[in-house]
Amino acid sequence: MMTVRQFIHQSSAWNSITPTLERVVRWCNREAILSGAPIRSGSRVADPFTSSLISEAGFRIASLGAIRLPIQFPSLEHEIRRYVQELPNIEQESIRVLTISDWAEAFAIARSIRQFASSFQSVEFSPYVPGCGIVVHAEADILADGGLIEVKTVNRNFRSSDLRQLLAYAAMLYATGRPVNNLAVLNPRLGLTAALPVSQLARAAGAGTGVELMQDLIALMIGFQTSA
Repeated sequence: MMTVRQFIHQSSAWNSITPTLERVVRWCNREAILSGAPIRSGSRVADPFTSSLISEAGFRIASLGAIRLPIQFPSLEHEIRRYVQELPNIEQESIRVLTISDWAEAFAIARSIRQFASSFQSVEFSPYVPGCGIVVHAEADILADGGLIEVKTVNRNFRSSDLRQLLAYAAMLYATGRPVNNLAVLNPRLGLTAALPVSQLARAAGAGTGVELMQDLIALMIGFQTSA
């Protein structure tokens, strides 16, 4: 069995299904629109682990539905710290406790995410995504009006792995009879977002129609299981 994160890094398989996905990535970075004001880091020496803590804290505060006190900061930080420790490729854990400045940054991230989500009528944070084939169940970031939103609170451009993650979730939901029509990536730190219908993304990525792309990804997930 493998996680979604492991599945999206099966590059040779993805390249055969979406041979021109990098073209879509370039379009996303070139045509991204403002989703809010960029957020500056409140810490001049924010190590990668602390940055991950702040980003995850912002997302979790946004998912609470109301950005206001009281929030049990110590217990929330402890829960987030355990989660971030288990992420792949994470840098060595920082023992520094989050400061007031760090939490202010997390609240700014949360407000940016909530502001973007407010443009949709139906919003679900951390929706459950059933497993498919060899890929185990997961949680996406946001399901809004039948579309998926992947939140990447980072100081970088959008990447092919971001789109692969969205497509993997979409295929897993499609396999359960829940088709996803639109995909979006959101970077609250840079205040940028890019969105595409699945059908348009599929054509641009050289994968045929949206339905063909979903079916090919499902077959890949099941094929991996068969060959394992």
